[in-house]
Amino acid sequence: MATRTVLTAHESQLSSYWLPEILTSNELLAYFLLDEEDLIQIFQQRGASNRLGFALQLVYLRYPGYSFQNVTAIPDYLVEFIGKQLGINPSYLSQYGKRPATRLEHLKKLKSIYGFKTLSSIQYRQLSHWLQEVAMGLDNGNALLEELLRKMRQKKIILPALSTLEQLVFGARERARKKTIQTLIQS
Repeated sequence: MATRTVLTAHESQLSSYWLPEILTSNELLAYFLLDEEDLIQIFQQRGASNRLGFALQLVYLRYPGYSFQNVTAIPDYLVEFIGKQLGINPSYLSQYGKRPATRLEHLKKLKSIYGFKTLSSIQYRQLSHWLQEVAMGLDNGNALLEELLRKMRQKKIILPALSTLEQLVFGARERARKKTIQTLIQS
């Protein structure tokens, strides 16, 4: 069965679901500056590689909103920025997660400490209803996706695959269109 999408390939690449190739100093500070509580949690981890990896997991969960799968995909500017805050050489990241369970344990710990949660079916339905109301006044798929991303980040819901989010947007937009047509017909 073909997957219905609301974004072109170009729009998908430009969405805030992905980290951009370059960020300004102000954007780095806004999204990735660690506070005192963060540093306390980070420095409870054993070893430089675990501290750096834990910190990167934390900032990735905050923005863009998901856990990274591969350390080599993390932009160098972000590794350097976080490493500088921690006083850790970015090269230590290559050692992170040598034990497969480490990243999962860190993710579980971050969810517990900071309140991040995996998208549940109940939350999916709630977001779908909310997004349908938003779609009543906004029909642009990219704009709807950005509203959804903002809401999920605000609620600390870990973002699922982009295709799942697109299906949520597509469904909400289609229901909003049908509701609008029904309202016009009944008027």
